[in-house]
Amino acid sequence: RELGVTAKQAQRALAAKEAVQVGPMLGNWKQRFKVLDPVTRQYVYNPAGYVFNPTKGPASMRATKGLTTGLTNSFEAARQNPAMFLGLEGLMGTLSGFGANLAEQVDPGDSITRAGFEIAAPLTPAAALFPALDWLL
Repeated sequence: RELGVTAKQAQRALAAKEAVQVGPMLGNWKQRFKVLDPVTRQYVYNPAGYVFNPTKGPASMRATKGLTTGLTNSFEAARQNPAMFLGLEGLMGTLSGFGANLAEQVDPGDSITRAGFEIAAPLTPAAALFPALDWLL
């Protein structure tokens, strides 16, 4: 009560913490159920087999926070270097148009093919050049 949680909420949090640590679902198959930790970039064992760690709070809240934090960082980078931002946005728009043109040549009139090509065309060079971005920026 001093922490502002009910007894039921405290019990659920402790059960979730215990389940993450014990993991009765997967047993000792540590090598088979490794998960890449996005922060440390190392493989960690997910003993309970949860997609999201329940001890860190609701996944929807964390996703919303991650999205808003990412957008805030993106806008701040755009404010600091507007020329690069405008250049990259122009390049992405051009590549998207190129993808739409290519989709019309491959499968004329199909909206799903067009949407896929419009999304894939700008992402392909960005994914290929992703390791060089740290050096460029």
